[in-house]
Formats: sequence, C-alpha cells, structure tokens
Amino acid sequence: MTTQTQQKTIILAGATGDLGGRIARALVRRGATVKALARRESDLDAIVHLRGAGVVVEKVDFDNIAELVSAMQGASCVVSVLSGLRKVMIRVQTNLLTAAVEACVPRFIPSDFSLDFTKTSEGTNRNLNLRREFRVRLDAAPIAATSILNGMFADLLTGEAPLILFSLNRIVYWGNADQPLDFMIKATRTLMPAEAEVLPPWQGMQYLHNMLSGRGKLDPLDTHRYPEIRFTTVRDVVEARQ
Repeated sequence: MTTQTQQKTIILAGATGDLGGRIARALVRRGATVKALARRESDLDAIVHLRGAGVVVEKVDFDNIAELVSAMQGASCVVSVLSGLRKVMIRVQTNLLTAAVEACVPRFIPSDFSLDFTKTSEGTNRNLNLRREFRVRLDAAPIAATSILNGMFADLLTGEAPLILFSLNRIVYWGNADQPLDFMIKATRTLMPAEAEVLPPWQGMQYLHNMLSGRGKLDPLDTHRYPEIRFTTVRDVVEARQ
C-alpha cells in the first residue's frame, strides 16, 4: 500500500551538509521522493553519497528564480537546511521562498533548527536575528510554513559547549549555581570580530547565553507526536563520553 509520505516529493536545499544529509536519508527511509537542490560547485563526493542513498540531485543557480521554479514543480514541500550569514539566510532563502510560491508548493520549512528564537530578545544573537528577519518575510508569503525548533544538539555538551570539563570532573559555573551567567560577549567580539564566520567565538557565547538564560526554552514540547523515536537524554550523552 502506498502511504501518504510515499506520494510526496520533498525539495531539500542544503542536503550536502551534515544535517541536510541526515534529513535527506531519513525522508528516503520513510518513503518520500527527495530532490536535493545543489550549487553547481557543490562537493562531488557529497552528491555521490546522496544519490547512493536514493536522493535525486539537481544542480541549480540559487539566484535564478525561474530555474528554481522549474526544479520545484510538483513538490509538496520545500525544506531549507541552509547555513550561513545574510547572503544565505536572507537572500538565498528568499529566492527559495519566492520560487516555492510561484511553483505552487503548499508548504515551506525554513532553516531554523534552533532554540526558540521567537522568545529571545532582539539583538542578543546575530544568527537568530537573521532567522527572525526571514520569518517576517515567510509569514507575509501566501504559503503554509512550519518552523522546526529542536534546541541545542546534546552532543555539543561533550565538545564545543565548554561547560563540562571531563578531564577535571567539573561543571563550570560562576558564583551561585542558580545565578544566570554573565558573559563578556562584547569584549570578545571587539577583540576577535571574525564577522564573516558563521560561528566565531562570540557567536557561540551568544547561543550559550540565550540557552542558559532560559529565554529560548522549548515549551511546550511536541515529542509525543513522534512515539517511534527514542530521544537521548543528557545523562546518556554525558555517560557515553566518559
């Protein structure tokens, strides 16, 4: 029997990245037809792996709306898993959105995949500000939209988020363990601006500040909608690292 998922064609932008590749393979496993839009200069190995997983790959010019519209014909959803700064998150995503509307695609999923940026304060996180700005454009477009907010990937606790010092068996905090942390983000940004990087040190500090302040907390959770998924706890992640 053909399921509802098997009847759908999903357009995926950003499939050559790690998260995009995972989404592409998961959709194929669920029976969807996945067409990945890739830049003409995209990594050949990544494209070969996608095609090997059953993904249709079409190389496009993301600045050519007509080309994008043609690639999206008959699709039921456009999923953006793009990562970058203003050129990518605003200009390229807007091109995808414009093309999706012209191609009569019924739904658009933007590249959010973050904490709940709608609850954070304006100006406290550069990358989340870009998501907020694009969301305004998305809300104004005649297309249904779904944001996927997943919070922080827990494996960051064992690497890039320096709160747990495994070698010292310590968790880092300052003063009262219940007191929100005070970050010197402005000083770091002044000393090491690296404005052209997606995740310079000060940007990581902004994310950490948003998360530990509780402003970006996902509440309520919708995990009950996915009973087939076993979610890994923080305890599981930490114990696996030790």
